[in-house]
Amino acid sequence: MFTADLPTIYMVITLIGVTMTLVVSASSLADRNGGLRPIALGLGLCTLGYYLFGQRQVLSEPVFIVLANVAMAASISCFTFGIFQFQQRRAPRLVIFLPILLMGLISSILANQMALRIGLISLLFSLQSGFQLKSLVEKRHETVGIGQYYLMVSFALSFLIFVVRFFTSLFGSTTSLSISQPGTLLTIS
Repeated sequence: MFTADLPTIYMVITLIGVTMTLVVSASSLADRNGGLRPIALGLGLCTLGYYLFGQRQVLSEPVFIVLANVAMAASISCFTFGIFQFQQRRAPRLVIFLPILLMGLISSILANQMALRIGLISLLFSLQSGFQLKSLVEKRHETVGIGQYYLMVSFALSFLIFVVRFFTSLFGSTTSLSISQPGTLLTIS
């Protein structure tokens, strides 16, 4: 199986993320309440998270774990908020803010317990992705266009990847889940 060169992958993801953040940010200037501003913020936070993943060797382990994972959880929360804003409904505050708080706690308290930390982080990310998918499916008949279906597929794949990571953390090898060890699951992710 092909495994990726992680520094190259993180650099490419960071460059693509910066580009996407700038493009969506520029588009959001004309967008009053259509959800693009929180999406742009989410893209920026996601890019920051991947940049921190790529800088793992430079940053100290606890700082890396907490900052990178909190940035990723916050990015997903921003995407969720943007979806709700686009759908013109109020986003549940608990669903937006609780994952960020939990991610900070999980990442800092379990910094030295890799299997449990990865399992709980994967569970939290799968719940966030699942909620995004549920939110899109609920309003699919009221939303015009096929773009929503691309998002549904994306969130479904994200949900599936995190569920697999969760179960792998319970029953598999933690080295196959590490973001610093190239492996099949990380390459697919």
